[in-house]
Amino acid sequence: MLPFSGQCYSLWCVVMAVILVGCSSPSTPQITPIDSELNHRLLTGEGLDTRLFSTSQTVQYYEVAHLDALAPEAAQTALDRFIRRQYRRADLTRLREFTVLFYHPTFLVDYRAEAYEAARDTEVGFLTEHHDALAAQVRLVELPGPGQRWRRSRVLYHAQAVQRSVTDTVHTDQLLHR
Repeated sequence: MLPFSGQCYSLWCVVMAVILVGCSSPSTPQITPIDSELNHRLLTGEGLDTRLFSTSQTVQYYEVAHLDALAPEAAQTALDRFIRRQYRRADLTRLREFTVLFYHPTFLVDYRAEAYEAARDTEVGFLTEHHDALAAQVRLVELPGPGQRWRRSRVLYHAQAVQRSVTDTVHTDQLLHR
């Protein structure tokens, strides 16, 4: 004899199916802003006190789920593709440094509470209280000389250790398509 009634057992089966589907890893990472309003303000400078925030360097914050399900090269390609779609050339025109940080989603942790202070108070914008949840970073530093050339550093982390680190030189057109 089952400890559940027929209706409860059916509901339990549906709940378990939803949990199993939710735990499966899709072939592409799911990327969402930690705080889209803060990302916008940091990118544009709108509403920020320029005495506290740099106007030539900025940081952006995202959560990325299912990144570890991909091989490191595929994960890096997915993040590059995301940045290419997410940002425009005009976003980089006033900047000399641009950093995008990706954190693993964590239950019961609200990264928003720390993101503003981290962007204001730390050199690169790391969420120091959640360094163990850092999944990846992409950092662009403008190079001197003609044309918009950038030194691009890309780092993937796994279990708090560097899994893949690649640095190259790219033109803005290679980074962003619009």
